[in-house]
Amino acid sequence: MLDLPAAGRTVQLILIARRFFCDAVLCGRRVFTERFDPTVLAPRARRTARLDKIVHHLGLARGGRPAAALAQRLMMPVSNDTLLRVVVSVV
Repeated sequence: MLDLPAAGRTVQLILIARRFFCDAVLCGRRVFTERFDPTVLAPRARRTARLDKIVHHLGLARGGRPAAALAQRLMMPVSNDTLLRVVVSVV
């Protein structure tokens, strides 16, 4: 899980989510995973919400390769394809 850089260094968070098991026979879902606050971390996300917002704005402002180059200089390594995918997914 990536977050915004701090003091010029890339920040990677390691999260541990608890898993719960259902023993009921009629339960359609056997395994439940702990969820985090969606304003901080969306389900199955690889970036925090605040980093995702910055990536979205970079993609809108600069586009693919120029935004990827700027993000690299800002210590937020994302590819040009990711930047474009984030912009298109919100629209």
